[in-house]
Amino acid sequence: MLLLLLAATSLTAQPGELFLQDPCPLPVRHLSPLDSTRADLWLHRIVEGNEDVPSSAGHCIQAIATGPHVQVLYGFDARRNWDLLNPERHGRLQPDSLADGLANGNFRWDRGDLRVAWQGYGNFFEGNGWTQPNEAGTLRMILRVTTEKAVQLAVVQVATNQAEGFASVAALKVVPEGDVLTW
Repeated sequence: MLLLLLAATSLTAQPGELFLQDPCPLPVRHLSPLDSTRADLWLHRIVEGNEDVPSSAGHCIQAIATGPHVQVLYGFDARRNWDLLNPERHGRLQPDSLADGLANGNFRWDRGDLRVAWQGYGNFFEGNGWTQPNEAGTLRMILRVTTEKAVQLAVVQVATNQAEGFASVAALKVVPEGDVLTW
């Protein structure tokens, strides 16, 4: 009886186009700041929406994730929480300093999924474009890239802007592991 009732019931309550709309369209994009033949990083999106379906408000987040052969250097922030080590505009990382930091637990290598820009949608949309990670719109990170040929350390810089969010990623310096890394 229940089956007959369901079969006779109009299915007009099915979701339409609005239900299927993506509030944060962003195709996955492979990034190759060190070697154009290999994707070391990839740009993707994270959607944090409210609980209604479809989500009427939330945040679109652009993030950069590391490939399986890439690790990011983390250190402690001011509250002793692990955070991406974001080196100053000009700097130097000595092999001994890196080894000491890793040995005493002040540094660690790990996979990364780094949020680089975000903006609201629906009721959370403020109309100001993408929010950048800082006033300069740049974020630097130290990578450890392991391939069949070598292990390299690199400083890369991610640039963002209000119009697009993510704009570019570029390697500032690449050295073999064990060499001084300057940028």
